[in-house]
Amino acid sequence: IELEAGQDVIVYAAGEEYDKWQGYKDAVTGETKIGLSYGKLCQSVKPGNIILIADGAISIEVQKILGEKELLGKVINSHKLGQRKNCNLPGVKVRLPVLMENDINDVQNFAVKNHMDFIAASFVQSADDVRFIRKTLEAAGGRLIKIISKIESAVGLKNYDEILRESDGIMVAR
Repeated sequence: IELEAGQDVIVYAAGEEYDKWQGYKDAVTGETKIGLSYGKLCQSVKPGNIILIADGAISIEVQKILGEKELLGKVINSHKLGQRKNCNLPGVKVRLPVLMENDINDVQNFAVKNHMDFIAASFVQSADDVRFIRKTLEAAGGRLIKIISKIESAVGLKNYDEILRESDGIMVAR
């Protein structure tokens, strides 16, 4: 989908439907609708927030929350949007668990069983996130595994000191 600076775009918070959902740009009207995998997008952002897609190659300013699953945005810079691009919400606390169900399975049934020395956890936002990871490891007998917390948001950076106290190492990205 070709996005052009200044155009309006509807952003759909697809959540778990993400794999089945398809964005579009109407050739006649120019109406454009794109989907993001973060299901709580419309509850997390407010007008004026910026949505960065594809490592910031695409920037969209939130104009209006249209409903529980849709918002109206304005494209800031022209760029072609491909499939499965990452998304970042600067300054927004993302309401996702630090470990999803498949991550818990990987930690407990791969890292612990294979006696890993370290695991790295992405998008750590708080000390509670690190404590949850440690509890997940300990429940499977992995109390000796060290935790490297990856800080990838302004919220994580704001909570850096508390995250550091609970972690065995830190990586900062983005």
